[in-house]
Amino acid sequence: MAMLFQIVIIYGLGVIGRGAYAAEPNPPPRYQGISPWDGQSVERKALYDWVRNVDKWNESVSDLLAAGSPHPTPKPVCITPAECELACTYGDYDTRTAAFTELVAFKGASVPILIKMLKGTNARSAIQTLGKIGPAAKDAVPALILATMNESDRYRFERDSAVAALGKIGPGVPGLIAALKDSDRAVRSYAARALRDIGPAAKDAVPALIEILHDSDESVRRFAIESLGKIGPEAKVAVPALIEILKDPDTSIRSIAVESLGKIGT
Repeated sequence: MAMLFQIVIIYGLGVIGRGAYAAEPNPPPRYQGISPWDGQSVERKALYDWVRNVDKWNESVSDLLAAGSPHPTPKPVCITPAECELACTYGDYDTRTAAFTELVAFKGASVPILIKMLKGTNARSAIQTLGKIGPAAKDAVPALILATMNESDRYRFERDSAVAALGKIGPGVPGLIAALKDSDRAVRSYAARALRDIGPAAKDAVPALIEILHDSDESVRRFAIESLGKIGPEAKVAVPALIEILKDPDTSIRSIAVESLGKIGT
């Protein structure tokens, strides 16, 4: 009868899961340092913690618990780009997240699939994945540039993500120049930062960057100044405008301007 009582309580703790595990702040030495996220079930840890505080319990129950093995390492949700596309389209949240992560590993082979997804409900995840792939996703640049031009508030996050992705991929300067004039300060900021990350290859953006040096948003101004510095000697035409920035009341802005002038060479 005692053993049955123990089994019922153990089962209940397993159902409680994380709550039962958190109730025991001092797990046995062999389980110290194990977090609920290490791949083993929270329920199994809850059982161990409960057993620790039982004065007398049946040896067979102990053996049963000790024989339990941790959950195996999760297998990839997909092993080909086509399988990942299906997982991204029809899977639950966790499955979709894992599938997009797998697509990054396929690099260029994933790009056509991700471009197709730009028109669906997973557009933002597809855009972010293209950015993670980097230069190998250069074929997606035209589609990403189109995404930066969608002015609807409904697609604001997709637009922001597209600007950031272009900066990681590289040759999307024309789209980023257009984004510098966006009415949304976040888009302007992302665009200026992306151009900074591109560096000297963004030399065609110099005139547009000069125009936003006095933007109402501080982050836009900062990234514009930094971008001009990263472009280097090709941004010499911006020197007079940067010298004017030295009068800015913000000490940090003046400091960034000085640094950029030094990189351009005066």
